[in-house]
Amino acid sequence: QVHSFCGLRSAVWYYSAMLDLRFLSENADLIKKNASNKNERRADIDRICALNDQRKKLQIQLDERRQAANAKTEEIGRLAANAKKTGQKPDPKQIDGIRAEAKILSENAKAIEDQFKAIEEEVQSLLIWVPNVAAPDVPVGEDTRANQTVRTWGEPPKLAFDPKKHW
Repeated sequence: QVHSFCGLRSAVWYYSAMLDLRFLSENADLIKKNASNKNERRADIDRICALNDQRKKLQIQLDERRQAANAKTEEIGRLAANAKKTGQKPDPKQIDGIRAEAKILSENAKAIEDQFKAIEEEVQSLLIWVPNVAAPDVPVGEDTRANQTVRTWGEPPKLAFDPKKHW
């Protein structure tokens, strides 16, 4: 998978979101206003919150399926242990039935996990466009012309040549 961001390309490039999803969900209005103040129109906060809610529900379903599949596997172990204690062989039909149930639960868990991963990837791709929250005293402006000089020190040097731009 190749990602491109700010002209950078690499075979595998992971982006770690700066804002926590819980903070983003709890402060959605603040984040929206902040993105608007920074003229970032690609930050889709509502979509991120909706996907995060969906991700939480899928996580619960996934945990339930895994727990049920593990319980079925433990049940097979108990049946085998009980049969060994009594000196009998476990009922193959019963064990095959439990294995089939465990397999279905595992397949369901795999399908949910695929959905979960797809949602996580989409959330991460959307989080790239969410800017960090600015301090309250930062002026809002359309571009760098709105920047204010807070303080200066020293005298700018007088150069005998035109300096190259360094940004």
